[in-house]
Amino acid sequence: MDNEISLLKNNDNRTDSDLEKVQEFYKFLQGEVPNGIVVNERTTLNLSQETAFTIIWYLQEHLSIFPDQIEKCSICDELYNSYSEGYHSEKRDLFMCSSCDDGIDDDDVEDTDEADSFLP
Repeated sequence: MDNEISLLKNNDNRTDSDLEKVQEFYKFLQGEVPNGIVVNERTTLNLSQETAFTIIWYLQEHLSIFPDQIEKCSICDELYNSYSEGYHSEKRDLFMCSSCDDGIDDDDVEDTDEADSFLP
């Protein structure tokens, strides 16, 4: 699959997938600074996974900077490319990567109260 993210500078030798680029940004927002980048320790971010992904979601849905197929698994919190793996349950309102997709049919779940019982 072709990448939708085009980096503007200092990335001539990078062949990362869109998922890898978004994962790197996600980790950066949580305080993990990538090799080769210098950030003042006082200004390093340390956001929660939820807040970090809210920023990614905003960049996907409202500014169209990141492709919108990168999702966060509701079970394990890992990012995944929904075009090539994973599942979204409408009834349970869950995004699941391939590792956490339990194969339970949405027809087995009657409402969102019961759906909450599937979360760890």
